[in-house]
Amino acid sequence: NKVLRERVAWLEKENQRLQVKAQKYAALEIEKNRLLVLFSASQSRGDVSVRMGRIIRTTLGRYDQRITIDLGERDGVIMAQPVIDENGVIGQVSTIARDHSVVTAISDASHAVPVEVLRNGLRAVARGTGRSQLLAVPFLSLQADIEVGDVLVTSGLGDVFPAGYPVAEIVSVEAEDGEPFMTVRAKPYAEMNKVKNILLVDEPLLSHIRGADEDGLTKEERAAAQSPIEIIDETSKEV
Repeated sequence: NKVLRERVAWLEKENQRLQVKAQKYAALEIEKNRLLVLFSASQSRGDVSVRMGRIIRTTLGRYDQRITIDLGERDGVIMAQPVIDENGVIGQVSTIARDHSVVTAISDASHAVPVEVLRNGLRAVARGTGRSQLLAVPFLSLQADIEVGDVLVTSGLGDVFPAGYPVAEIVSVEAEDGEPFMTVRAKPYAEMNKVKNILLVDEPLLSHIRGADEDGLTKEERAAAQSPIEIIDETSKEV
């Protein structure tokens, strides 16, 4: 009858509403757990001070891998400041505005970071490829001791990134006839297309961030410690 049909229709509508509500609560629970993990990661680095921020925009194009965070000049952000999350290194601050900053991701084709193989301490440089889930590890000789599954961590050279932070895992090692170097690829631990919250690394590491004395770095490692400087003088900008 009509009353029964109306009752069924109401129950179906109410069921849909409750399902949407349940999905929202599930999403909030996931976000809460991520924040707890991020907070735990920040507390575990007693040697380095960090601040938590939030990603407000991502740009993951073929040649432009950047994220925008909700911390800026008013928050004391400085150029080339390292950015990490609970999984590993994300990148460095490359543009600063009053209320936000742009971070060049380690996957950006212009970025490089000094690393070492956790297993044996082999020093190398991880360079961006323009693909969010792929890094290149160039200039490794055919005799270099590196293999699939090896973990790359920051070496601390260049006084920019703290030593020991996870960067990537080696996913392929290839040697071609006639080539002096191997072709090595790695997958970053930080997932640029999923991360929502970040940690901005503060002092004491940053006392040398704008340059270092001659310290035995290779040309590639020194280049990895540098980043373009651009400061935006503005009071408001739509992000």
